[in-house]
Amino acid sequence: MDNSEKFSLYTEEFIRKLTPYVEFKLSPAGQVYPFVTNGRLNCYLIRTGSISVYYSGGILIGGRPAPFIFGLGEFDTASSLYFSTNEPCEIAESSRDAIFDIIEKDNLWQNLSVHMRFVSNMLLNYATILHAPSAYEIIRMQLLKLINEPESLRESITAEKYIRSKTHLSRSGIMRILSALKLGEYIVIEEGVLKEVRHLPTKY
Repeated sequence: MDNSEKFSLYTEEFIRKLTPYVEFKLSPAGQVYPFVTNGRLNCYLIRTGSISVYYSGGILIGGRPAPFIFGLGEFDTASSLYFSTNEPCEIAESSRDAIFDIIEKDNLWQNLSVHMRFVSNMLLNYATILHAPSAYEIIRMQLLKLINEPESLRESITAEKYIRSKTHLSRSGIMRILSALKLGEYIVIEEGVLKEVRHLPTKY
């Protein structure tokens, strides 16, 4: 079982323990949810579907399939974060304070600890990608992330747009490397959408 599968199992259990205290509603695709509303830190329990997390200015941080809990952390850039649903999702919304009251009341600190450990690893992985030393290595790592994104996200965005929204590399530079990888049959792209990663060279 890989880390992603473990994370899903732990999160599913965590959500199940919080479910009696919240109300889930079906959210349509394209719905936007802010991390902060009028100074209140929001917490979202996502039971089904998948989401994409963004930084202000439309910078895509990454996609996550359900189950997922968004908003348990607290940091200076919270007001700049939001997520959008990629498809219909079952979502319960609450304040962060209310969720922490439940965690304290039902002694769910271990569930919280495991959840935050996985989230920290995800954030560290993202930071590592952004600090890769070359444009090719950044693109290579983003392609590997993209092919593992939920299908609903992967099929709705071109590889070039996905990479550019997360890295701010130039469109021409991204397209040049993608074209070379496609020509070398390292990747399969159809109408701009990444379909398959066969083998990506370490160096370009």
